[in-house]
Amino acid sequence: MPWSHNDYPPLIPAIAASIAKSFNFWNEYLPRLAVLIGLFPALFIFEWLLGNKLAFSLWVAGLLIFCKYSLVDGYMDSMLAIYTATACLLIMKIYYESKDKFKYYLPLILILTSLPLIKNEGLLATLIFTLILIPKFKKEYI
Repeated sequence: MPWSHNDYPPLIPAIAASIAKSFNFWNEYLPRLAVLIGLFPALFIFEWLLGNKLAFSLWVAGLLIFCKYSLVDGYMDSMLAIYTATACLLIMKIYYESKDKFKYYLPLILILTSLPLIKNEGLLATLIFTLILIPKFKKEYI
């Protein structure tokens, strides 16, 4: 059935279907909570990395101002952009943190594995970020 888009990534549709199944009905608004649930990991990592409540609040306000409709319209471009920005910030912390940078590896691995599950273009972003990290691993471990 090529018209059913079997090649689309399953993360957000699976969360939306689970929400609809838990409430035993489907409407147009209830499954959109899947986007908010999908955003929580990136928001938690951003709050952890920024460390400042004011900076995090301004970032969330800017996110809501610029992405208010694109977060709930069903397209995953804005969510992919938020996760990609999170991965960029984690990679910057790994490259420029002089001590205790190992605490950023697990969140980065989780973000990079979730990028292809959000949108197909996330696989390319994961590949690019992995290629960016190769010189850092070579320098430290080889």
